[in-house]
Amino acid sequence: MTFGSYKDHPRLAELYDLVPGYKKLHDIDFYVEQCLNRRGKTLELGCGTGRVLIPLAEAGIEITGLDVSEHML
Repeated sequence: MTFGSYKDHPRLAELYDLVPGYKKLHDIDFYVEQCLNRRGKTLELGCGTGRVLIPLAEAGIEITGLDVSEHML
């Protein structure tokens, strides 16, 4: 039996950030601090729904996101 993934099913991409484990993560401040300390442009590989990318951009970090799934973007 094949279930597929968010690459195959757009609805899974919409629900991706609702996974309980992601809601408990407190990593955004860490990534903001790391990017601000490095200065310059940032590339997030596997940016998915933008859970990390969007707060980084809002913090003034020049960031580009890349993901294999168009549905996640």
